[in-house]
Order: sequence, then structure tokens, then C-alpha cells
Amino acid sequence: MTEKKILTPEELKHRRNKIGNIIFISFIIVRFFFIEHFMVPSSSMTPTLITGDIILIKKYAYAWSRLSIPFGGFLPVAKQGIKLGKPKHGDVAGFIMTREPSKYYVKRIVAVAGDYVQMKDGILHVNKEPCKMEFIRDFKFRNDAGEWETGQEYKVTMPESTVSSFKSSCKIPKSYTVYRNQPFGLGHIDNTLEFKVPEGYVWMQGDFHTGSSDSFNTHFMGPISVNELVGKPFFVLYSTNSRLASEPSWIKWFIQLPWRILVALKDTNFKRICIKAN
Repeated sequence: MTEKKILTPEELKHRRNKIGNIIFISFIIVRFFFIEHFMVPSSSMTPTLITGDIILIKKYAYAWSRLSIPFGGFLPVAKQGIKLGKPKHGDVAGFIMTREPSKYYVKRIVAVAGDYVQMKDGILHVNKEPCKMEFIRDFKFRNDAGEWETGQEYKVTMPESTVSSFKSSCKIPKSYTVYRNQPFGLGHIDNTLEFKVPEGYVWMQGDFHTGSSDSFNTHFMGPISVNELVGKPFFVLYSTNSRLASEPSWIKWFIQLPWRILVALKDTNFKRICIKAN
């Protein structure tokens, strides 16, 4: 029977440091290259994602580029990025616009390169085919100002022509849920020109069809380059209804800590914790 070796204090310290270094390096690798988190800043993706959702994003879904990973500008192929996956119709995607590198956005990809896209009387058309809209229910939610709004929730089914962007085994067009708080035809982007998505770009739209500023707002956003996609949301880690003001100094923050804990518990949206984000 062999005796267990008793480690000296120095050996125990060395082992703890080694484990700590492995954990730290693993965290950095995962954080830089595989998973990102951020808080949804607005209601433009209601009801799929709402203001205050903290979501996790798969950074390896589309590409590693100068916008999606730290020091990405030093990549040998920084301009094109390292392609890892293909954007598909109906994907919810996080992205950063080159002119605003500090700001995250999240919208749904409704058209890819070569597609024709248009809104007619509040109905999304892809390649001249209308998406099917089915009424689900009246829907109530809190807007960005903290006020309650009532509108309608619809199930959208994309046209058959979009099936080609999925794996060959999938023959069913993508379906998802959208929200409207105005009659069809009266929304700010309910009637638009027809646009063709350029090569290397995708067309983004928020699920809150009458309250989203997206690719149909060509003066603000327009089509988004695939190199600006930072990943695909897959999980709501936490959700809060809190409307706290900007952060005070650390001294005030520490003094307010008990109150902040109570506010966090009170404003936590427990129904949305640990749900799918797409």
C-alpha cells in the first residue's frame, strides 16, 4: 500500500498559483474569442429581447474581426476578418457599426447579399414575396421611458425563397415573433423603397417593427457589413427593469450598496432569466 505524498506549503502554494493561472488564462480566451455579454439598451427587439436583458453572444458564429475581438485590428486579415460561419435569414445578431465602435446593437437579419427587401403597408417583403403575419395576442410592455405600452404581437413566417440560406436538411422557413403598436401602414417604416442587399452585407430589422431604427432607416444605419457582426445571441443571463441614473463615485456607490441590492432584487425580471435569446 503506497503512502500519499504530503505536499509542503511551498508546493501547495505553487499548485494553487498554477490552477489560478490556468483559470485566468481560460477566462481571457473564452471572453476574447468565444463569448461576449452586453445589456440590451433599447426596446427595438421587443418581444424577443427587451430593455435591460443581459445577453450572451457567441463570438464565433460569423467571424473574428477587428470589431469583434480585442486587438482585432492587428489580425493579418483584419479587413476581411476570419470567417467562421454564414449569416442566415432570421438570425438574431449583435453588431458594431464602424463609425460607432463603442456602441453595440442587436437586430434580426431579414435579408442577405443579393436579396431584394422592402416594407409594404407594414409587411416585410423579401425577394418580392410577403412574409406571413399571424396575430397572436395583445401585448403589454414597458418602453424605454419606463412607461407601459399596449400593442399586438404577431408571428412572422419568412418566404420560401429564404430557405436556401439554411442547412440543406431544413426545409421550413424561419418563423419569429414581432411587435407593433400602430395600425398597418401608419408606422414610420411601413412603406419603403425596394433595396437590394450588396455583396458582403446583410439587412437588419428590429422585431419591434414600429419602434426600431434599423437598416430601413438608410440615413442612420442602412445595410450592415458582415465584418461588423460580432456574434449571435443565444442566452439571456439576467434581466432588470431598473432605470438607475449614471453611476456615482465609488464612495457613494458603497454607501448606497444595501439600497442598490434591494432595488436590484425588486427590479429583477425573473421570468426572463435563463431563456433563449433568439
